[in-house]
Amino acid sequence: MADDFRTLGRRQIEEPPSGSRGPVLWTIVAVAAIVLGVILWFVFRPAPLAPPSEKAAPAPVAETTQEVASAKPLENLPPLDGSDAIVRGVLKALSARPELATWLANENLVRTFVAIVQNIAEGNSPKGLLGDFTPNAPFRGTGRGTRFTTDPRSFARYDHLADAFASLDEAGVARALQQLQPLCESAYRELGVPGTFREALERAFGRLLATPDVGASEPLTWNYATYQYADPKLENLSAAEKQLLRMGPRNVKIVKDKLQALAIAMRLVPQTPK
Repeated sequence: MADDFRTLGRRQIEEPPSGSRGPVLWTIVAVAAIVLGVILWFVFRPAPLAPPSEKAAPAPVAETTQEVASAKPLENLPPLDGSDAIVRGVLKALSARPELATWLANENLVRTFVAIVQNIAEGNSPKGLLGDFTPNAPFRGTGRGTRFTTDPRSFARYDHLADAFASLDEAGVARALQQLQPLCESAYRELGVPGTFREALERAFGRLLATPDVGASEPLTWNYATYQYADPKLENLSAAEKQLLRMGPRNVKIVKDKLQALAIAMRLVPQTPK
């Protein structure tokens, strides 16, 4: 597998897995009937009329998918080299979790995001572009002899990343994509690959959503350098798909569910890799 599937030495590989009830009953029924009557009176009593001089404030209307999709690019967008400030302003409200603020503190935000999408679309692992989101702890297997599975601690390394991803506001992400679309397309053209950024986004979504679901105890093999999936079909998946799998079943489900919701909000048609 990829470089995430490494060991700290054989010692760590072979760590052990880690009276009369009638009167009382009637009393309860009577009290319950009185309480129910009071509740019904409050629910169905006529609402008092507002004074003629007062006007009720209109109820807030939820943003529909169509309204979000009709959002237009921001006017007077700066060039990519000077875009970080406006990108931070557009994206900062997408999640209250601190991970988003940490990521927004980086530079070249649009170029990095577009590169991550393109890597996943082509089946490459985006791990090298994740910066602070890359786990510090190494991957660990558990087992003895030739029989290994993933140590649960290895899955837990990605919990914060999955939870931060799940916290994103779908409508806000869709609107931000529309507003920053020209910058994304400009960064994509810099990569010198054919097509558009939106097409790459659909391929990236399709690849991750098509990744098979794997249990926490999926067998691994050890080849004296890295761990590999014992099932050849899993081992032959792309690096991007195996990177998703090593996040663990809990996190894979979180990511896939959010991708489905985002695809609907952004009106994307995920393209399954051939």
